[in-house]
Amino acid sequence: MKTLKILLPALLLTGFALPAPGAAPQSAPAVDIANLVPAQPSGSRADQVGVVVFFDFSPASHRFLGRLERWAGNAGSEVVIDREPLVTPATAPLAHAFMTARTLGLSGPILEGLFSIRADPKQPGATRRALAKLFQSWGTGPLEFNAAWGSPATRDGFVRAQSLAERFGVANAPAIVVDGLWRLTPGRPDSLAALFDALDKKVGQAALIASENR
Repeated sequence: MKTLKILLPALLLTGFALPAPGAAPQSAPAVDIANLVPAQPSGSRADQVGVVVFFDFSPASHRFLGRLERWAGNAGSEVVIDREPLVTPATAPLAHAFMTARTLGLSGPILEGLFSIRADPKQPGATRRALAKLFQSWGTGPLEFNAAWGSPATRDGFVRAQSLAERFGVANAPAIVVDGLWRLTPGRPDSLAALFDALDKKVGQAALIASENR
């Protein structure tokens, strides 16, 4: 008992106060928001708001992109949305396939199918055959697929996606960058509603900044 009486004042003096009885532990924020260097991140004009969306091919990104489509339908013409795959060793074949589809003008239809393919780094040939079959289901033959896969446009798009992620410090998906001003990432798996609420607010702020700079 004497030892406890000595330790309590010592703990308080050194800054290690005991938690108050019944105090709830601090929870992680629903949305992590980072301030970035102001810059137009996509091909938007000064009077538009550029929103870059980064996704991987996980179930979380699948749910996120579905919610994004509904949001984009109400975003208005002043918002320019750029969808970019986050390139990692695991997602690289699928990201390359997405860029191939973009080169062919099929990125929208092909994207859904890419979520059903599990890329295997140990069997790249099998992954490539599965991708070729997916493209074939949308009317792209093997020769056209191979040509688009190795084209400069596909390569440049792949490099651009990597450069954008590096520029804005995006290491995990899903993530959103609004006009180069803010990066938004979900803090919890169940925080999609909060993420899009934050997106609405940040797009509104970016639009106000754009109007003041006209």
